[in-house]
Amino acid sequence: MQWMRSETHNIKDLLKDIPKGGICVEIGTWIGESAVLLAKHFDQVVCVDHWDMGIEQQILDIKIYGCVRSESKAEFLKRTAPFKNVCHIQCNSVKAAKFFPDKSIKACYLDCDHS
Repeated sequence: MQWMRSETHNIKDLLKDIPKGGICVEIGTWIGESAVLLAKHFDQVVCVDHWDMGIEQQILDIKIYGCVRSESKAEFLKRTAPFKNVCHIQCNSVKAAKFFPDKSIKACYLDCDHS
């Protein structure tokens, strides 16, 4: 997918300005492509996604991406399995924020719908 190659390039550019190490939280991880890049840079990557959308979003996902969120979670788990520094929280970003005390993370990568 063309947009993913572009996103990969953008993440690599962003990481050049952030010292390695620490904790990164990724809000909206989908299939984990960006999580893999983040895992190579940070000590720990916590990926937050709910992977659970209504039927309208599932239909849209199939049209745009060719899969539904449940399939994308399976792909995420497969893709990130080699990276022991990647974990995930399945919930929305507001609930997930409560797991992180102020100033406990080095970076937060936002790639999601916040509604």
